Amino acid sequence: MLSRFREDADLPTARGYTRNSFGLAAVAAALLLPVALPRILLAQTQLSVGIAQGAISCAQSANGTAHMVCAEYATSATIYGVAWQTPGTVGAPHQVNNAKNDSVELIDTVDPLQALGTAAGPLHGAPGCGPANNNTGTAVCLIVSSGSTGFIFQGAAFYPAPTVVPPVLVSLDVKAGARTISNPSCASANSAGAVMCAMVVDNQLFGIGFEPHSAATNTHLVALLSGTTDFTGNPNCISAEGNTIAVCTIRQGGGLLAFALQFNPATQNNGPTLTTGGTIRLNNSSFAGDPACAIRGAGPTAVICAIVSGNSLLGYAFDPQTQAAPTGPQSLGSPLDGGSWTGALGCAQVPDFRNLGNPNVPNPNGNLVTCAAVSSTSNVFAITFDPVVRTHFGVNGPFAGNVNSAPSCIVLAVARDQIECGATRRDGTSVALRIPVGLLPQSVSAAIASSILN
Repeated sequence: MLSRFREDADLPTARGYTRNSFGLAAVAAALLLPVALPRILLAQTQLSVGIAQGAISCAQSANGTAHMVCAEYATSATIYGVAWQTPGTVGAPHQVNNAKNDSVELIDTVDPLQALGTAAGPLHGAPGCGPANNNTGTAVCLIVSSGSTGFIFQGAAFYPAPTVVPPVLVSLDVKAGARTISNPSCASANSAGAVMCAMVVDNQLFGIGFEPHSAATNTHLVALLSGTTDFTGNPNCISAEGNTIAVCTIRQGGGLLAFALQFNPATQNNGPTLTTGGTIRLNNSSFAGDPACAIRGAGPTAVICAIVSGNSLLGYAFDPQTQAAPTGPQSLGSPLDGGSWTGALGCAQVPDFRNLGNPNVPNPNGNLVTCAAVSSTSNVFAITFDPVVRTHFGVNGPFAGNVNSAPSCIVLAVARDQIECGATRRDGTSVALRIPVGLLPQSVSAAIASSILN
């Protein structure tokens, strides 16, 4: 019955275009189906073509318009910015915590690409992006390119829709003599529209804070956790809205190191700085792939992370700033397609609205995190969990296929009960994924799924 609906059917809109997999996509997302459904029910939306593998990073617009804003590198060496009007915001404007929020374009609209400027050299890896969190919708991203003797750092700021913010791309710093560098990971500094980023350069940690419109926010490249080495892979940095402290997690040796990173704005007498706070180390000789983390509940520096260890996907919770004892590991299950986990993960906090009518009652789902995990068969599955209370809703999906990168995932306050992710596919396209968080009991969801499929 469903075969007549194409996953890639195009419908024109007033701006850009949409890709709509019938109304069932929105229905299934709204019903929070934690069952293995055909991918047609929760289709992926194409963002761009000709994108380098894994070269995408996304941020939430954080301005009430429910946009996911991403930077991506084309195989033609062009840096693009793209915005997607996420599903899950259907209907008239509604109130969320006494603030008006609504989708401002037809849902699933992909706005025209923005060319962000000319890279200083051959682009390296993937960008790192975070939200400006200044109500403009702007994403702020770190762009890394290779120079003749090292690496060149540029900062971009842009917002393709619905009210276009003209892009800027500025020079930030150069790391001469460096041989290797990871992908950067950036989080909002929640100050002056800036972000703070971490990366591994020649097995050592470095950071930078900046807002491209203002040279006074540029901390320049600084060494982090001086004297410590043996860092591998790509870091993951995340911050709670309104908090100037981010939590970054990175593999070190055979273990995992988490540390607090703070952006300190310029004062009358001093320029801006980046400083590190507390650290927590998790020892495990078989961690593989990169960690993916999200803020746990209200945070502000408590996080939940997932990481692959051997053939297992494990969940941990910790807070490097308060030095609370870490919780975990929590076993999170195996792919449902017979494959194995690749280590490609993206996580975001669960946006749950079930207690909005009674805010004085603790929200039982308020601390959950959902991770999008890629299997060895290129399918994307969802896992919703909380290691602190040992909650786990199982492995659900697949919700996308042919994905060849770690998803870059965000949470939007107005997109209920789903997370949104950007990723690349084996055909050279970039896609937006909407992943339901799966809060309904399995028996209820199975009955709903059966009624839809029949």
